[in-house]
Formats: sequence, structure tokens, C-alpha cells
Amino acid sequence: MTKKITRLFLNPNEMAFRKYFWPQLESQTITKVFRPGSRLEGDERGYKEGRIVVARVIDSIGSDWAGIPPEFFEELSKTIRIEKTQVKKIGDLKREDFCGASSDVQDQESLKTQLGLIYNLFPADLADDLPVTIISFSYLSMANHPVSSKKTIKQLENEGIITIAKKPENNAVGFAHEKSHTITFVEDDYPAKTPVMWNAVYAAFQLPCSQAMFVSQVENLPEILDGLRRDENYRGGGFGVGFKDQAVAYLDKVDEMARKIGAVNVVVKNSDGLLVGYNTDGIGYAESLAEFFMKKSQPLAGKKVVLIGSGGTANAIAFALALRKMKVVILNRTIEKAQLLARRINAHFGFAEDAVVRFGAETEITKEVVDADVILNVSTKGACGHLEKYLPLASATLPATEENIKENHRESREVFAKIPAHALISDVILGSGDTAFIAIAKEKNFQTLNGVPMVINQGIEAMWLVHEAEMEALGISKIDLYNVMKQAAGF
Repeated sequence: MTKKITRLFLNPNEMAFRKYFWPQLESQTITKVFRPGSRLEGDERGYKEGRIVVARVIDSIGSDWAGIPPEFFEELSKTIRIEKTQVKKIGDLKREDFCGASSDVQDQESLKTQLGLIYNLFPADLADDLPVTIISFSYLSMANHPVSSKKTIKQLENEGIITIAKKPENNAVGFAHEKSHTITFVEDDYPAKTPVMWNAVYAAFQLPCSQAMFVSQVENLPEILDGLRRDENYRGGGFGVGFKDQAVAYLDKVDEMARKIGAVNVVVKNSDGLLVGYNTDGIGYAESLAEFFMKKSQPLAGKKVVLIGSGGTANAIAFALALRKMKVVILNRTIEKAQLLARRINAHFGFAEDAVVRFGAETEITKEVVDADVILNVSTKGACGHLEKYLPLASATLPATEENIKENHRESREVFAKIPAHALISDVILGSGDTAFIAIAKEKNFQTLNGVPMVINQGIEAMWLVHEAEMEALGISKIDLYNVMKQAAGF
């Protein structure tokens, strides 16, 4: 019997199809769909060109306005890449615009008919001036459709498709491919703590394993994961910035919470050789925040956190903080992304709209910080690269000239003046020292929390997922891991 899954709102890495279309998806004969209105990047339920998504098949149709969730066939799905999105009025569509569409949509009139049936639109709503988004896509390889290169991880390294990260301390340079290993992939090199923490644990308990962090580009994921599946010494590992949300579509299995979050940071190779994805980012940050307030004998429940950003890490953290019953406000440059994340979280926990998680644009930061208990940066402002010197409390104008950075700091200092003295300033971005956000917060005598405690806590959970059986056999506890990782991370 085919297993079903229920979802009120699809995450940004999924696209819904009625089961009528499954034969066309399975045979890969449909490469284009039409959606009413604008579904471009930045729009609510919009699609970004180049994004990898999972095409899911609906079994029972739901209703957003009635709060009735649809049911999907878990086993009927395809991994696709969004190649092109464009908005046109129905009356402007040409014959070539329908090439690759489903068999029942081949001209303007048949498109109107199908849009009316699927979206419950009245004939009056289906005029020639109705804008529709044309979404063209291609099919990608999954575990059951191996990529053709059949390259090993060592070959990918030799060819420069993946390169060893230089900035992390105690990274496994001179990677020991011949022995048991765990691997983490990131898009940009930075002084991550994972290698030093994991390798410290391996050394402390004499475990014959090593952790290596590699840098690559997300388009190499099919080759990378194909190599990992055939690597007999690969135990698991994870993904960092640039890979977390895209990996969901490629793995053999994904934990249900990670799927709802829409991002994966941990991978476990199970006894069947399948790659299974999990997300421990949110757990790690929530635990580090709980530890901070525990020292003050204060609970997390009821405290207000202003979360700036709505990417993969923000998704995980927002879910975890909502679970702890914090009042979460998600502010993002693209308000539609913040709105979608808030709706998904409230729907998951069965809350009414905006009941626990609210959303807004970055322009609302000044208003929201005035009664905040925690202000958390999970945006890219402050990360290595052209945004490194920017603060998250104000917009970041590019290019990163001295004048633009100065204006960003001026606006941010005005916002700092609105923040209550008791508020905690937190930033998950790791670097060689304090981020600009943390540095100025310290200058202004605010309490601060950087990303190291989060990395330690999520690292414990991640390492336990990969090595639970042998840890328990050796009598190693999570407390033991914490003590070793904490010392290795210099916290």
C-alpha cells in the first residue's frame, strides 16, 4: 500500500502535481507548468531559476482557506530543476509557449479550462489579461537514477570538483580515503568548527575515523552524493551554507522534520547504504539559548525573538524556537519568504495565522526590536565575503564601498538605540573573531551569544546520529561529547 504524507503548505523546495499527471512525470514528458498570477522569485510560493525542487503527487486535495491539508503520495515524486520562469498574460501566449506542457494544456482555451478546474476560478476570472507564470523545468538524477560519471570522492578531489577547506582548524588535510570517514560540504571556505570538534572526539576516544570539510558548488551535488553512496568508508557527515536546502531533493530519505524545515545539515549512511538527511541546526541553537537563560533562571517560553533572515538555517531555528513556545518574529528583505516560513510553522504546530510566529519586512526591524528579548541574525550580513562588514539591523547596499558600509552602520546604530538594555544580541555566523554585529553589541554593553554554542550542541546531536551504536557500545555519553567539543571549540 502506498504511504501518504500530509502537508498544509509545501515548502519552497516542493511543487505539487495532481495524480493525473504522474504518468507524464514518470516518463519525463512534461517539462512545463502554468500557475495563475506571479510565481517569480520573491513572490509568495514563487520559484527561483536554478532551484532544485521535488515534484510531489497529490492524492487528496486540500484547501488553504478551510485549513484542510492535502495528502501526498510519499513514494511518487521526481526531482526537478527550475530552468526558467516568466510571466505572461494568457492572451499573449503563443503556440511555442505550450511546448512541453501537459497533454491537456495545448492552447489558450484549454489552459483556461484547466486553471478554472484546478484553482476554482470563475470564467470571469479567466480573461485574456490574466497573468500566468510559465515554469519550465528539467529532471535530475536521484539515487535510483545514478549519474553517469561514477566518480569516486577521491577522483572528484583530484579533478578539483571538490577541494579541501583551508580555513577550518584541524581539518583532515591529506584526507585518509582508505579509512572510515565523515565529510561535510560547504559552498564557501570559512573557519568552521565541525572538523576540529569531530576530530577531537575521534582522537579522545580512539575512534578510527576522520572528519574532512570540502568546498564545492551546489550543481555538483549529483556527482558528490553518487560518490558517497559507493564509498564503503563513508559513514555520514553534513552540509553547510549553500547546500542545506538543495540537498533535500537529492537524498534517498529525509527525516520528516527536516523535510518540513526544507533543509538538511546532517547525513547518515544507514546499513542499507542509503543517505538519510536530518536537521539539528534548530535543536542546537534552541539548546544554546535555553542554556543562556537557564543561568538567569528564566524559561524560553513567552520570550520574544526577532529573527533576521529566512534561509535554510533560519527555517530550522524558527521551527525549534516555536516548539519552545517563544514569540518568533521573522523579518526578511523579501517579505514573501518570511510569510511563507511563518505560515508553514504555524500550520505545523496547529496554530492560527500569526498566533506564535509573525513575519514582516526588514523595514520593520526598528519597530519590532523595542520589546525584544533576543535579536538574532541568521541573514548573510556579516558572513565572509562582500557582506562581511555589514550589520543586519539595516539594509546592505552593494557594492560594499566604504560609503555604503558607513551608512549601514549609521542606520544600525540608530536601531541599537531602540533595543532594550536586557536584550540578548545573537549571531550564528562564525568567523575568525566577533562579527561586526556582535562587536558593536559588546561595545554598547549588550549581552551577546555567538554561533559557537549552537555549533557545539548541533554537533553533538549530529555526531550521535552518525555514531550512536558505537558510542553506546563504548559507554560514551552526550555529556562526554559536549566536554570534548567545548574544549576543542575554545568555548
